[in-house]
Amino acid sequence: MTMGGMRQYLARGLDLQPASAVARRSRQRAGGQVAVLAAVLAAGAVAGVALAVAGRGSGGMWPYAVQGPVAAVAFGVPAVLVLRREARSVIGWLLGLVGLLLVTAQFATDWAWLALVGRPGSLPGGPTALWVASWLWLPGYFLLPTLLLLLAPEGRLPGARWRTVAWLGIVAIVLAAALVAVSPYPRGPHAQVTIPGQPAGLANPLAWSALSGVLRWSVVLVPVAIALSLAGLVVRWRRSGGLERQQLKAVVAGAVVTVILVGAAFGVPQPWYLLVAAALVPYPAGLGVAALRYHQWDVDLVLRRSLVYAVLTACIAGAYVLAIVTLGGLLGRTTGAPLAATAVVALGAAVPAVAVGGRPAAVRRPVRPCRRGQPAGRPRAGRRGRAGPGRAAVRASA
Repeated sequence: MTMGGMRQYLARGLDLQPASAVARRSRQRAGGQVAVLAAVLAAGAVAGVALAVAGRGSGGMWPYAVQGPVAAVAFGVPAVLVLRREARSVIGWLLGLVGLLLVTAQFATDWAWLALVGRPGSLPGGPTALWVASWLWLPGYFLLPTLLLLLAPEGRLPGARWRTVAWLGIVAIVLAAALVAVSPYPRGPHAQVTIPGQPAGLANPLAWSALSGVLRWSVVLVPVAIALSLAGLVVRWRRSGGLERQQLKAVVAGAVVTVILVGAAFGVPQPWYLLVAAALVPYPAGLGVAALRYHQWDVDLVLRRSLVYAVLTACIAGAYVLAIVTLGGLLGRTTGAPLAATAVVALGAAVPAVAVGGRPAAVRRPVRPCRRGQPAGRPRAGRRGRAGPGRAAVRASA
């Protein structure tokens, strides 16, 4: 009996499957799990919006209800894309977990608001939903600057010694969530309540003062875990090079934009919650781009252009404020000052645009990347071997 016949005989006798069938079945199982994740995120977001719409005539809950759909899209899309490419991706599953936590917390918030404030008594379980919403958001948010930052961009630790930091982050998140879950609800005119218009007489059903006193020291662990995760990112950055460096640039860019948006949310009036919802988008997008390795060599161009646009936006805003202040003193508090300031700033912004747009086409034509072995700066030959215009012709036309 040949080796092939022996292999088939053993496969039939032991009911073994070829490796290709096992791999196909594992891919199908992973695809089913990813589909369930996407369906749960979509259903949670839609249900939260439906609850907010149901009580739209009873209060201003809609700015808070935006977080559910934004979190579902911001974390669900990168998670699904990463997991479809690599079913065992740690970054993909962590993104999906964060999305599930935030969507579920927002759904509980919408349920509690409609049952207790929007239309009292219309839904059962209002106090229970409020308790769930009071602490479930915390693991979702604190996973971002700890585990996800430490494991980015490929889902691996910087080294074996960093396992302690990862476990410290997990323990800090669990203890912080437990502290919030057993602490009394904040009260007072300026208290940070879970839902707008929260009844002042509502108490935490699981409040335990003795346990909350024991866990109060655990709030120190969260900033320590965040600082150590940042240190891990710095160590990974110094060791990285090539593609990994580009991946880290995408992660850092998304994290910086998220921090800027969160900081801006505390400096603007209502609805500041919209900025917090918008801050959920850049960081998971950067993690998804880094994990997918999509257009990594365009990150430098994106960063440079983003910096230029940010500087230009700041200059235009500063010029507008200066024009408002100057013309307001001359024209008084009338509508003429804002209109005149807008005209001045628009004219100032149009002059460089006209100057740039009025240049000849030969100068505004982008430079094509040269082929291997071809001198830089020389135009590439056409299909029939004809070279493009020389430098003298371009200079003359300019």
